[in-house]
Amino acid sequence: MSSEVSFSSKKAIMRLREACPVFMPLVCFAIGQLLGHFYLFLGVSLVILLGIFTLILPRFRICLCFILSGVLSIISVFPNQVNVDLDASYGAVVLSEPRYKKPGQVELRLRVIHVLTREGKAYSLDRKEFKAECTAIDLPWRNLNKVVPGDYFLFQAKFKPILAELNPFSYSNKLLRAGLSTTCKIKFSTNPQHVESSFLFAVREFIRGMTISALGNNETSGLFLSMSLGIRDVLSRETEEVFKLTGLAHLLVVSGYQISLMFLAAFTLFKNLLIRSDIFFNTGLVRAFSLAFSLLFSLFFLGIVGFDDSANRAFIALFLYSIGSLSELGQKKYQLLAASAFIMLLLWPGCWLEPSFQLTYAALCGIYLGTNGCRYFNFSSFLKANLYASLFSMLVAGVWFSRISLLGIFLNPIFSTIVSCVSCKLGFLALLLYIVKIDQGAFFLKAIARFLCLFRDLIVEIAARFDSSFDLGGFISVSLLILTIFIGTFFSL
Repeated sequence: MSSEVSFSSKKAIMRLREACPVFMPLVCFAIGQLLGHFYLFLGVSLVILLGIFTLILPRFRICLCFILSGVLSIISVFPNQVNVDLDASYGAVVLSEPRYKKPGQVELRLRVIHVLTREGKAYSLDRKEFKAECTAIDLPWRNLNKVVPGDYFLFQAKFKPILAELNPFSYSNKLLRAGLSTTCKIKFSTNPQHVESSFLFAVREFIRGMTISALGNNETSGLFLSMSLGIRDVLSRETEEVFKLTGLAHLLVVSGYQISLMFLAAFTLFKNLLIRSDIFFNTGLVRAFSLAFSLLFSLFFLGIVGFDDSANRAFIALFLYSIGSLSELGQKKYQLLAASAFIMLLLWPGCWLEPSFQLTYAALCGIYLGTNGCRYFNFSSFLKANLYASLFSMLVAGVWFSRISLLGIFLNPIFSTIVSCVSCKLGFLALLLYIVKIDQGAFFLKAIARFLCLFRDLIVEIAARFDSSFDLGGFISVSLLILTIFIGTFFSL
């Protein structure tokens, strides 16, 4: 009996390897990252131990090599602990866009590169540079509320080292995976020295300024900028909370879904232009050049919205899709999903332990199952894909945030595609027409903004009438995690 079970399991593994060769290396690599995540000493010991096993069990050498690689990759991103002089002043460069979670407060990610001692000696940290996540409140906030990535300033702060925890899903371990060594509360700071910004950042700020000049510095422009470019500085907290309660918060950011919509729109445009240009007679060349131009446009749009993690993942997935669509790999979409996930784990070790990664691939798996992996699908498949994507995303969100919005299951298939197309595709077109002065009165832009405001008012009304969002306890969250794993296993069979 045991031999029959062993034979059937080997047969299933062989069938899985044949269907998706990337799957087993991906699983082994992810397991290695999880094993090396708990303690660095455990990770190093595991490297030595598995190295010995590869000599004893050559049959499993490939799988063990991927486990070893996963262990080493997660160890490589964990920063060293730093000793900070609390009486010294430090010079730092802003790494990413500041976040304004509360009035009078700003959160910054910094790279500390200089130190100024109490004796007045200044020196560079060189190889002892470290990254920190800092909060500025009240007086320091007044100096730092307009910083942009690349700005430099001096500050004094109260530092607190980030300690690794046993739970790989904790926020502390998430910061460590991002290369951050410490958190701090800024006590004093100088005015930032603005450096020359990048071209894409300058384009982003130019578009933001043009939008505010046309719509005003108010909730209308804030809603449009948030849903079109992912700029949420002007958006009110009330609007964010309403969209969270209804499970539509993903519409307020430019995520992988919006990047995909822009890619498809650009592909359709370039394909029709090339077909009518009489330059290419080969349809294969038309498709190849259309995909290349669409990827370049998507990369440009990605740079404008700020290279968000989920958008980066979407671009990599689109890049693999473009390669796969020109080869036999495109016939098996699950291979593209596994390959894109593998690349994510290589570029950002441990990212699969974070909610943004899991939400992205939960939605992608739902779309794949809803369309049955087909290249062409009808309206019923479209609704089924949206329903599965909403359901899987809701389950993952329930596990992470202990909160579920049942309205999101029904509202996402109805509104997500329409609103995203209006805000991204038509919104980008309206901005372009206004910038090149074809629509000097910004009538098209104002119409798009008005539509988004009406949609916001509708969501507020729905949230007030049907409060279907409820909190989950710890036991229910764990049960939901088990249910999610069961559903994923069932659908994958």
